[in-house]
Amino acid sequence: MSRQDVAVDQEVLSLVLEAFSDVLEEDDLPEDVPFTVLGGSSLDGTLVCARVGNELGFPVPLSLLASHPTAQGFATALTLDLALDRARAAEEQPAVPEPAAEPGPATVRLTPMQTSFLTQHLMDPADHAPHLLFTWTLTGPLDRPALRAALQDVHHRHDPLNSRYLARRQAVAEPGAAAEVELLELPEATTGAAALDSTRTALSGGLDLAAGRVWRVALARAADTGDHVLRVLAHHIAFDGWSESVLAADLGASYDARLRGQRAELPPVAGAAVRAGLRERQERLRQAELERQLAFWKQTLAGTPELVFPAADGSGQARFTTTLDDGELAAVDALAARHGVTRFAVLLTVYDRALAETTGQRDYGVGFPVARRWDPALANVIDCCVDSLCLRMEPATRYGTVDLGEALRATAARLSAAYAATDVSFPEVVRWLNPPRTGRAPLFQNMFALQDNAVGELRMRDLVARRVVEPYLGLPTELHTEVTPLGEGRLTVSVSCDRGRVPEDTARGLFDAFLRLTRALPA
Repeated sequence: MSRQDVAVDQEVLSLVLEAFSDVLEEDDLPEDVPFTVLGGSSLDGTLVCARVGNELGFPVPLSLLASHPTAQGFATALTLDLALDRARAAEEQPAVPEPAAEPGPATVRLTPMQTSFLTQHLMDPADHAPHLLFTWTLTGPLDRPALRAALQDVHHRHDPLNSRYLARRQAVAEPGAAAEVELLELPEATTGAAALDSTRTALSGGLDLAAGRVWRVALARAADTGDHVLRVLAHHIAFDGWSESVLAADLGASYDARLRGQRAELPPVAGAAVRAGLRERQERLRQAELERQLAFWKQTLAGTPELVFPAADGSGQARFTTTLDDGELAAVDALAARHGVTRFAVLLTVYDRALAETTGQRDYGVGFPVARRWDPALANVIDCCVDSLCLRMEPATRYGTVDLGEALRATAARLSAAYAATDVSFPEVVRWLNPPRTGRAPLFQNMFALQDNAVGELRMRDLVARRVVEPYLGLPTELHTEVTPLGEGRLTVSVSCDRGRVPEDTARGLFDAFLRLTRALPA
C-alpha cells in the first residue's frame, strides 16, 4: 500500500495540527503549508515528532516530517504507519522461552554514533575532541555533603553515566558497572580565574570508557570572592547538548532534596534496554525507507572532495568569537520569514559563501549535528541522542553566484532532503561510501552548528549559578563554526580551528567573512 492510496485519519490530522500549533506557538495554522515555511526548525520538528509519537504509541522519526512537511501530508504518512504498526503488532507471536543462561551483567547494543565514539577512544584515549565541558560558578553558601549526594543521585538515575562501554562482537554498554562518579574537591584557589584554571586542569583527562569512568566532576573555591567553580567533564558517548539542561535540572532538584535530608522525586527515565527497544522498533517500521535514504546519501555524497587548507605548523586551538545584537538577528529572521526558510538555512547560506571565499574552493561537504530524540521517552534522559549530517554544497546555487533568494531556497531544499534521510546514521553512510582514507575525517572537515538546545540553567537553593562558556578541550573537526542563541534576541558566533591543521589566519578570515556577510543581509 502506498501513501497515495491512504485516506488521512482526521483524528491524526487534528493531532498534527495541535502539535504544530503548540510547538510554533501559533493558532489556526494551514494544512497545506510546509512546517519550515511556518517557521519550524529541525529541533522544532523533533519536538513535534516526539509529541505525535507519544500520542500514537510508536516512534516517529524526523525524516517522516521532512519527507511530508505539511500537516496534511504528515498526517497521511502517519495514518499509513499507524496501520502498519497495528498490523505488525497483531502478527507478532510470543517468543519461545530460551533455556536459562548463566547469570551475568546485562548489555545494550550501542548506536552507530556511539560505536564511532568508542572506536575513536580505543584508538586514541587522549583525544579530547569527544570530551564535553559544562561549568558554573556558584555564589552563596554551598553544602558540600548535599552536593556529593546529589551527584551520586544523578549518576545512578541515568544509566549512560554509570555504564561501561565495551568492544565485544558488538559494541555494547553495561549499565550499572560504575558504582559512583568521581568528585575532585580541589584546594582553595586565590581567585575565580585560578579556580577555573585548576578545575580545567584537573579534568583535562582521565576518562576510561571500559572502566565506566564516563564523567568526572571538579569543585574549587575562590578565596577572593568565596564563590565555587563547579565543572563537569563528560564523554560524548553518554552525553549530548540536550543533556546539559537535563543534568542541570536533575542536579538542582537532587541538591535541594538532599538539603532536606530526602531524595528528589523526579519523573522516571527510560532505561538503556527501553531506549534500545525503541530504536529497534523504529528501524523495523522504517526498513524500506532506510534503503531509499542510503541510496540518497550514496548519490549526493559520493566523491565529495576534501577541503584543502594552506600549510599549518601551529598547535592547540585558535578561537574567534563575538555577539550579534538583536537588530542583526532580527534581519536574519525577517529574511527567513520573507523567503519561507529557517534561521539555520539563512545562516548556512551565508556560511557557505564565507567558506568558499576564504578557502577558494567550490565543492566540499559541510557537517552539522542533528538531534535524534524522536521519542518522548528520550526527553529527560542524559544520553548521546545525536548524529551528524553532511551537506554537499552546490556551487551553481551559491549566494553570490545567484541572488540571495534563490540561494536561500536552494539551501532550504538541500536541508529538507537531508532531514528526510536522517534515519541512516552518519557512520553507516561512511561505511557504505567507503571514501579514501587520508588521515582526515571523511566527507567533511568543517562543521557549522546552530546550537538551539535549551540552556543548562542550574538552580540550587540559596545559591546563584552562572553558566561559564569556554573553548572546547578538543574540536570535532579541523574547522568548527558555532552559533549559539543567548536569549533576548542575541547570538554568539565563534569560529575555532585546530592550528596543526588549519592556519589561524584562515579561521580568522572565515570569521570576518561570515560576520561581514551576515551584517550585510538586507534589513
